[in-house]
Amino acid sequence: LDLQKNLLEGRIPTELGLLTNLESMGLHENQFTGNIPTQFGNLKRITEMAMYKNQLTGGLPTELGNLEILKVLDVATNGLRGKLPEELGYLPYLEVLNLYGNGFNGNLPSSYENFKSLNVFQIQFNSLSGNVGFVCNEIMLADMVADCGGASSKVKCSCCTYCCDRTGSCEEN
Repeated sequence: LDLQKNLLEGRIPTELGLLTNLESMGLHENQFTGNIPTQFGNLKRITEMAMYKNQLTGGLPTELGNLEILKVLDVATNGLRGKLPEELGYLPYLEVLNLYGNGFNGNLPSSYENFKSLNVFQIQFNSLSGNVGFVCNEIMLADMVADCGGASSKVKCSCCTYCCDRTGSCEEN
């Protein structure tokens, strides 16, 4: 399902969660508002889910942890908030997790050390804190970006490829 760049607005229809044979969903670069439907947790065959560059709010639904073959989850540049769900850490095939440019806060869930296939992990420009380097214990990420730059940084990351600071500047680590 490719609906990218269509200037669509309003809430994402919850009925999309009934399309259980859906393998890919591109809703990015529209003007969707509201929450990500919890019904998306029913999309058992989905491997790619892109909802970046919208105006989505609320948190990431824990039901996304039901998507056992999901490889790509990109919700960057929205207005999402809250703690990151522990359940995402149990997605065995997740390769790309882009969460940057939202309002996520707190520490990364300890379950994220379970990522075995993750290749790209971008969490910069949020309000996260703590040590995020444990994600790299078992894998070698091609791209990991976090808010680990600058003297006032609340994030520690020994394995980040880039560290960003409050001014929006990112430098190679």
